[in-house]
Amino acid sequence: MEKGNGDKSLVLFDEKSSPNHHKLAREFVLLDNFYVNADVSADGHNWSVSAIAPDYAKRCGPTAMGAAQAL
Repeated sequence: MEKGNGDKSLVLFDEKSSPNHHKLAREFVLLDNFYVNADVSADGHNWSVSAIAPDYAKRCGPTAMGAAQAL
């Protein structure tokens, strides 16, 4: 998008292949480079899109992160 702060070489879907998404971003809001402080990324994603992390994410996120770090 012309307003965004993204790297154009990383674009997967140009406007020709996703016109509806581009139109929505132009007419409403473009969320680019927003960050959320959370214990694990699963919580951060939930907080950024719905303002709460569900119980499932709270219980399983840290466990999954711990297992990944143990490898």
